[in-house]
Amino acid sequence: MVRRFVEPEGINVPQIANPSLATRHFPGTAVPRTYLIGKQGRVRYTPSGVILKWVLDDALEQLVEEAPSGY
Repeated sequence: MVRRFVEPEGINVPQIANPSLATRHFPGTAVPRTYLIGKQGRVRYTPSGVILKWVLDDALEQLVEEAPSGY
């Protein structure tokens, strides 16, 4: 069901649709949950619930501009 929604919308980020798998790796109860992971592999942004596209775009832009570890 998730794939039928994300593919036509052009969403190309990993999606976890299995609640037990999602809870095991990413704690929280809000649906949907969004976790942005930085270049160092740490969770950097965790908005709860529905996120507006411009808010997500701004957060992603900040993460892209971060220098990876060691620079």
